[in-house]
Order: sequence, then C-alpha cells, then structure tokens
Amino acid sequence: MTANLSQFPPPGSTAEDWISGPEDVGLQRDQYNVLLTYDHNFNDWQLSSKYAWNKSVLESAYDLDGTEGRPFTGLFHFYEDLERKDWSFEVRLDSPQDQGLRGSIGFYYFDFDEDSITHGSPGFAQGKNSAPVKSTTENIALFGSVEIDLADKWTFATEARVARDTKETGEANFCRDPDSPFFDPDNPVHNEVETDSLTPRFTLRYRPPDEATLYLQVAKGNKPGNFNVAYYRDSIDGCATEANFDDGFAFVDEEKQWTYEAGAKTSWLDNRITANLAVFYIDWDNQTFFETTSIPTNLGPEIPSNIGINAGRSHIFGLELETSFVITEKLIGTFAYGLSDGEFDEGFSDEFEAKTGIIGNDYGNLRGKNIPNSPKHNFVTSLTYTDSITAELGWFARTDFSYESRRYTSVTNFEEIGKRQIWNGRTGLETDTWTLTAFVNNILDEQTPSAIINFPRLLERNAAGIPPQGYALTPT
Repeated sequence: MTANLSQFPPPGSTAEDWISGPEDVGLQRDQYNVLLTYDHNFNDWQLSSKYAWNKSVLESAYDLDGTEGRPFTGLFHFYEDLERKDWSFEVRLDSPQDQGLRGSIGFYYFDFDEDSITHGSPGFAQGKNSAPVKSTTENIALFGSVEIDLADKWTFATEARVARDTKETGEANFCRDPDSPFFDPDNPVHNEVETDSLTPRFTLRYRPPDEATLYLQVAKGNKPGNFNVAYYRDSIDGCATEANFDDGFAFVDEEKQWTYEAGAKTSWLDNRITANLAVFYIDWDNQTFFETTSIPTNLGPEIPSNIGINAGRSHIFGLELETSFVITEKLIGTFAYGLSDGEFDEGFSDEFEAKTGIIGNDYGNLRGKNIPNSPKHNFVTSLTYTDSITAELGWFARTDFSYESRRYTSVTNFEEIGKRQIWNGRTGLETDTWTLTAFVNNILDEQTPSAIINFPRLLERNAAGIPPQGYALTPT
C-alpha cells in the first residue's frame, strides 16, 4: 500500500488522526541512581559485592530540517519519550595478593529494560505516537584470573570471561488500532538474539631494575549482536509488519576484535616525571558503522533513521603517550598524545554507492576508507598551580589546551570536520569541604563543530530519485 506524499491526510483518515499537540522543543532528563557495596576480608582473602540500580526518563523534541513551508514541505517534527531501567549484581573473591600464585573468581548479572515511544512525519504536521517499543538485555557472566611470578622480575597473567547476552526487542503492544487493516495480534514483530562469548586476555610483564614496567598484552573483545530498533517501531497507522525487514538491516551481527599491545610505564627523578607509552594494533571483525536510511512504513511515507551496519573487517594502528611533570612543588604540567590510524579492509555502504550515482558496479566498496569519527592525531596539555592562603584555605589555577586533527564523519569519507583547538582556563578557592571555581571555556572561540549528523530530505528527490542530504551540526 502506498500513498502520495502530496495528499495529506491520506484517503480514509482525517486531520485529527495525524495531528498531535506541540511538544516543548529541547531535552529533559530525570535520572535516579543507587549503589550498594559490601566488602569483607578474612585471612587475607577479599570478598566484595556490588548492587546497582539506575533509572532515566528522557523526553526530546526537535525539528530535523528547519523548513519553513509547512504543513506540506519539510520533515516537521521528531519526538521521543524514552525510559530506561537497569540493575546489576557482582560478587568477587580475591586470593591473597602477596603470594607468588594469586587469582580471583567472580559472578556478574545485568538486567536492562527500555521502553520508547516516538513520532515524526513529513508533510501534514505531526503523526500519532508509535506503539511502545520494548527492548531488554540480560547478561550473565563468570570471570576469573590467575597471575604467577615466573622469576624475580617476570610476571604472567591470564584472565577470561564467559558470558551469555540475551537481547529481545519488539512492540510492547502490537497495534494501537484494532480496526487497522494491518492488525494481526498473532503475528507480532518481535525477535530475540542470544550471544555466547569467551573473551580471554594474556599479559606478560617485566620490571627492570629502574622504576619501569614493560609489558606485552593480547586480548579478545566482543560486542553482542543487536537490533536496529527503528525497524520494530510501528508505522504511522499504528501497526508494524514484517515488510519493514525486507532490506535485511533489522539485525546487527556480533562484533569481535583481537587487540595486540606493547608498552612501558616509567617514572624518573624520584617520580617527578612519569611517562607511559603504549603501541597497539586492533584486528576488527564485523565492526558496526552507522548510516542514515529511510525506513518505509505501511502507508508509504518513509521515516529517516540512523541504523547500524556491519562492515566485514577493519583494522586500527595507534599509540598513546601520557606524561606528567612536577615542575615545582606547586606547579604540575601534563602532556598526552594519541595516534589512531584505522581503515576498512572489507565492507559495503549503500549510502556510498548512492552518492557516487553509479549503482551496481561495486562503487559502495569501503576497502581503504578511513574509519569515521576518529581523528588521526590528538593531544592535550595542561598546567596546574596550587598554593595555600591560610592553613584551611587554598587557591588554584589551571589552563589546558587540546587539539584534534580533521576527521571524517561518515564511511563515505565525503564529509569531514576540520581540526579543532580548544583552550580553557579556570581558577578558584578550595577547602576540605567546598570548592568555588570561576572558568572560561573555549578562549580562542573555536567554531569548528564537534559532530555532524546527516539525514535525507525526504520530500525532495534528484534526477536519480535519491533524496538530497541534510546536515545538523553540533556546536563546540
């Protein structure tokens, strides 16, 4: 079933079916957090446990393209009501740490629940709220470690975590309107994915006579399979159907990666200077990247959504340097530098193919493209001065400067954010019980945005029938 976007409301419905009241533009969040801990020591064995509970309620409303000519042009409005709750429990037992052979064992449980309601439609004002989409996550894990002193200055450690992640998503109620022609209570749009994983880590450390530690480390990590929740929202008329999954993007596969790292942690001049260096290589399988796509609905209008897509393989080479300097007893300086050079080895992007204007000739191949949203070079440096005014009252002054090189904002490598330079300063008074601070951020008035979000302008089409791209910039 399709609809002409220029004919709103569609035949058979009235304006009241499509118009919802205006929302307050912006974002409002209520946050609640609880943390309970218990620790017990017996015969140098340490038992520790933690319980955490969190809840957040988020409401956001915004205009996606700022088009003036409503109600028949532009993507008028997007609204989301999002509620998240989670709780977790962990218990861990550590053996005495002064022995040549030591270790730990533990259990972890995590339960997460999310309910979300949205609306957003092109053309004739706002659409109805969607039916609530419910997502749950359960993580159960056993973990442990063994560490042994091989010789006077050599130590080998191995750690492992065995986990099962179960994720479910689907409509909390499958249709808002039982009279809808798409109503089917026996065919809810609901799915579950279960991921079992074993993630080990191996570390070899050497402590030479000087104040230093050298190490080699190999570790495996994973990110469980997931869903693109936008495909599980009901369509504008109030029912989801399996037709929404025809393009195959409703699921995101599990990501896996092996990280190889070598480094040194050093201190000099009686700890007045510290310097830590790490060099690493990441081999990434099924890395998720994000693209904005148009998801069709039962009545024809498309809804833009940011979805995750798996690339085949990618890799990252990088290094990190962290230093600190005690210049005087009252003046301390720091400097940190990071290098991250990553690109795709395998992967395909429909957005990349569409932007070339040539379909079906492998123009969407991502091989050799830089991984987006990661500057190749970045550094931050700071100076902090502290002094006392009285025995109870002190004052401080701090300045810091950070730099990021340019970075691409999508896998196509067509859009990029230029280099960013941020200089901040602050000063204040402090005691053991309170702190008063005055600060100035972005002294250089850097105007380069911190992020770019893209979305299709759905009611416009070029000669090939592809909607032009719109962009939203996040200010510094």
